[in-house]
Amino acid sequence: MNKIYIAISKPETLLALLKQKFPESEISVLDTKEQVSECMAAPFQLLITTHELIDLNFKSNFKSTIIIFDPSGELLSSEEKQIYVYKDMNTISNHIITKPLENGNSNDSHTSKTTERLNSVETKGKLSSGSSKNDKTQEEANKSRPVDLAEYPPKESEINSVISNRRFEKRLAYRRVAVPTTQKTIGVWSPISVGVSSFVINFAIYLSKLDLDVAVVEIPNNKQVLKSILTRYQSLPAKWSSFIQNYLSDELPAEEVDWLYKSVYWFPLGDHDNKFEWNVEIISELLYTAKKNRLVLVDFPSGNMDESALCTLSHLDELWIVIDDNFHQAHEWIGEIHEIIKEYKFKGKLIFNRAIPQQSRVKEIAESLNLPLIATLTNQFEIFQGNNYKKKPPIELFSNMLETEYKVIAENLLGTDKVQREKPNFLSQLKKIVRILG
Repeated sequence: MNKIYIAISKPETLLALLKQKFPESEISVLDTKEQVSECMAAPFQLLITTHELIDLNFKSNFKSTIIIFDPSGELLSSEEKQIYVYKDMNTISNHIITKPLENGNSNDSHTSKTTERLNSVETKGKLSSGSSKNDKTQEEANKSRPVDLAEYPPKESEINSVISNRRFEKRLAYRRVAVPTTQKTIGVWSPISVGVSSFVINFAIYLSKLDLDVAVVEIPNNKQVLKSILTRYQSLPAKWSSFIQNYLSDELPAEEVDWLYKSVYWFPLGDHDNKFEWNVEIISELLYTAKKNRLVLVDFPSGNMDESALCTLSHLDELWIVIDDNFHQAHEWIGEIHEIIKEYKFKGKLIFNRAIPQQSRVKEIAESLNLPLIATLTNQFEIFQGNNYKKKPPIELFSNMLETEYKVIAENLLGTDKVQREKPNFLSQLKKIVRILG
């Protein structure tokens, strides 16, 4: 059995990806420096750890791949061929997706290693009885297969994850700006339909007024919503292409995924995105691209979470659950909600929407769901319904009414001292324009 060890503070951020990429490997989570040293004393396939937990003076007899998470950057000068040092988790995830694992006794290029391993399998019958144990390890190390979202639930089809050089160059173009160290990714979801997309759009625009770099990502589903709403307020950018359309094309430049409106970066679905075959690799790259911004709001479709939604959960720092007076329907989801929070180890918080003064039992419903309530939004049905005929979003037309309630959510997210009402200064706006132009 091939062994993969992971020793980082939030292992769940990589576990889903590792299980998809290496379904036949035994994956173990380590907690101490002693455990890391112990695992290095025996053959293993991959070790992912932090610079605090690994003893670089320890010399392993096995040439296995080691990935070190070192935010300080002090170890980036390591010259060990089998050791990769990265300053952020996004780069580590990209390594897992794009690079094959190094093998115990091979020092050739990735391509020659693949050929050598295939030849090893074909000539297995010709090997003498004295073949070393490492030969068997070499053969087993290549049973990994491309990441395939269809494992939720299992399907027969698999995604070809062979990446062309041009595709890799496009990845670098997507990530031309470093990920902020204080980056947060927030998922917004509701078990019932209560205006999640409208809230995400208006709250994102409000946050951009606080001089924050904000992005909004629409999770793959059968109906695109963000694009329909945004094109009421702004014409479709002349050379815009949806992320998946751009990602799968060798001709479209990476810059065409950028859609900037009201100082927010938008990643909506295109009209025909539901015809593409999404997988873990593409969804992860979409989110990593958005994470160039300090704050990412992920617009989840309401109701049952499909494969794409489940794949996105491992990228979240928090999940905001939007509810209203339909508490009977919300209660049907209480088991699933707490199971998701426990599984992915992020914070779950409630936002009560469409509250009716002196009628809605906000506190009682929140307590029954056993989740912290961060804000109550009053019923503004007429404002949002009437906005279907407007060319500006509600946050622009009714800022005084909406910003007071949005400020409460922002203070919970950022802290009271960091929430300012002033609009971004000229320098901040110029920086965003420079990011678009590259």
